[in-house]
Amino acid sequence: MKSCLVALLVTATMASAESNVSTWLRQQKIVNGTTLTLPKGIHHARPDDFPFRHLHISNNDDGIKHIVFDLSGLENVTIDGNGAELVMHGHIIPFFMKDAKNITIKNLTIDWAHPFYAQDKENRPPRTSASTTIK
Repeated sequence: MKSCLVALLVTATMASAESNVSTWLRQQKIVNGTTLTLPKGIHHARPDDFPFRHLHISNNDDGIKHIVFDLSGLENVTIDGNGAELVMHGHIIPFFMKDAKNITIKNLTIDWAHPFYAQDKENRPPRTSASTTIK
C-alpha cells in the first residue's frame, strides 16, 4: 500500500460576539513585574474583541494581526493560565512580545476552534478511487 498526505484548507469562524476573556483582560493592567493569573475554565478569543497591529511575521502574511496579549517592551511578566484553556477563533495571535524580556507563560493550553488546515494520512492501494472521508 502507498501512503499519501492530504492537506485541506479550512475556513475559520470569525464571530464578533465579545468573549469573556477580552472583558476580563481589559480590566487588568499589565506592567513590568506583573504576574497575571487567568480565571480557570475555557475562554474564547475572537479577533474583533482585541486590539490589532500591522505586523511583519515570518512564515506569515504581512498585515493586520489581532493580539490577545501584547507584551511588547515589557520585562519580568508572568502569564499564569491557572489551568485554563484559551480557544482562538479566526486570525488572531495569542502573544506578541517584541522587545520583551523575561516573559513566562505557564499552565495554559492554547488551541484554535477551527484550524486553518488539516492533515490526513490516507492508506489505499495504488490506482484506486481518489475519494476520501475526513471526520
